[in-house]
Amino acid sequence: MPRRRRPLGARVGTLVRVLVVGLVGGLALAGCAAIPTSGPVSTGAPVPPPERGLRFQPVSPPDGAAPLDVVRGFLLAASGVEDDHAFARAYLVPQAARSWRPGAGITVMVDGSAQATLEQGGAVLAEDARPAPDEPVTATVSYEVAARVDANGRLTVAAPGTRDEVGYRLEQTSGQWRIADLPDGLVVDEAGFDLAFTPHQLYWVDATGGYLVPETRWFAERRAIATSIVTELLRGPSPWLAPAVSTGFPPGTALTRPPAVPVVGGEARVDLTRAALDAGSQERALMQAQLQATLRPVPAVATVRVTVEGGEFVLPDSLPALVRDPGAESVAVAASPDGLVEARGGTVRPVEDLPVTEGLTLTDPARSTAAYAALDADRTRLLYLVPGTAEPEELLTGTDLLAPSIDPHGWVWTTPRVSTGLLPVARPGGEVVEVSAPWLSGRRVSSLRVARDGARVLLATVDPSGAHRVELASVERTGDGRPLSVTRASGASLDPTLVAVSEVAWTGEASAAVLGRRAGEDADRVYLADPLGAPTEPLVPLPEDVPVVSLAAGSTPRAVVIGSADGRLWQRAGAQWVPVPADVPLSDPAFAG
Repeated sequence: MPRRRRPLGARVGTLVRVLVVGLVGGLALAGCAAIPTSGPVSTGAPVPPPERGLRFQPVSPPDGAAPLDVVRGFLLAASGVEDDHAFARAYLVPQAARSWRPGAGITVMVDGSAQATLEQGGAVLAEDARPAPDEPVTATVSYEVAARVDANGRLTVAAPGTRDEVGYRLEQTSGQWRIADLPDGLVVDEAGFDLAFTPHQLYWVDATGGYLVPETRWFAERRAIATSIVTELLRGPSPWLAPAVSTGFPPGTALTRPPAVPVVGGEARVDLTRAALDAGSQERALMQAQLQATLRPVPAVATVRVTVEGGEFVLPDSLPALVRDPGAESVAVAASPDGLVEARGGTVRPVEDLPVTEGLTLTDPARSTAAYAALDADRTRLLYLVPGTAEPEELLTGTDLLAPSIDPHGWVWTTPRVSTGLLPVARPGGEVVEVSAPWLSGRRVSSLRVARDGARVLLATVDPSGAHRVELASVERTGDGRPLSVTRASGASLDPTLVAVSEVAWTGEASAAVLGRRAGEDADRVYLADPLGAPTEPLVPLPEDVPVVSLAAGSTPRAVVIGSADGRLWQRAGAQWVPVPADVPLSDPAFAG
């Protein structure tokens, strides 16, 4: 069975091994206003941060350490993020310690993949050689890359087998080997990254002014984390997301110097520059909502106080009615030979009072709070079904249409599986718009799901070279919710370790389930990406004789339903899958969205 990359989640066993081995010198580089944080801004309860009971305590370089031991110690100490990486800087000569910028970005190396060589005077030295003390040496560390994080906290998973190397020039100072020249940024292994960095959501406002839209960024887990988070919030959304969202902060708004968001007695104190005074009442309300939602998960933050250059900043008396993480009702719709059914828990029953569809076989249903959409058996007609009406409404026609997705503004999304770069999107009453997505032209689209805030879309595609991708994109809209264009996030697939992807589904505001497989696997299985941008983690597979063919997900990673080729639906029960009792074959499950 091929080695799978482990997700960037808690790996306590590995962590303990790295700490113990590293500390004894055996890390094998050579082969080893007060804003309340409760209120109407959100309809969903905040998710508490994960327990992080283990802490990394770096050590200073020991006297007489050999050059490779200095490099080993530096790489280990790089996971100690407090006090501006003070312990890591102790492995550098004074000038390098002052000029090194660890915040320039992070390269995460696969555990155990690092190899090091040492050179002096153009000759490669044996590992146990003692370099001449009066001449610099160069240590080159080569490793497999797990992921990269840019200076703004955006994580990108690396393709399997991606390798990189970094060089360190060392020289003796006061009789001790120290690093004199090194690139900016951090190189840490997966265990160190897991321990020292955590994902947080920055929140923006969608075009309709009704939803808070998250973007995942990764930050060092330290006392100054609130400062890092607010700094990035003030800088604005990533370019791919910018067309879909807005921010209440006027251009030029920043933290006053020196930038800091201290948390005192549970109160996060945000002191802004005078540019914030340009915000009107509505913008100040949005600022309030964004800060509240963004800082809510930070440990020890109970309230947020905003000032401008130390002075009072007048905020609205109440929060705007913005929805964060709208979620989905815990009812899945599915197709049966007799029409549409709903599955809730372990019960399946027909959808009542639907329009008459005599002579039609419905497939690939979608649901909203008040209506359903589905395709006909030939996948050439997109139909809209409202309970209590006489007949379904034909929204549009096409060839080999994709399973539909209904956004919160009532628009129904689909596309021919081979995209022309325009996505046909319709709503009841005969209105159809072609949403611009030129980057999709010529690709085969396997799955498309609009986020329940309507500002983002998740897609599974196959490019002309045959490469499967899981892609995240933003949805630009007018103020009344009409979709205009779709802009994808930069980079390759959200998880390039997947060599085949057939379906995607949102499991929360910033997490997803993916139906696909990795190299060497014989059948599709369900993977979870939580949060989006981190490597996916496989769920327990169904028995080998039950192939998975479809996927649906509700509001949490626990609410995943899959369809098998034998006409059964399966739901999660702890760590297992159990079939949903039904008297007829069922297929194509879907939750709202």
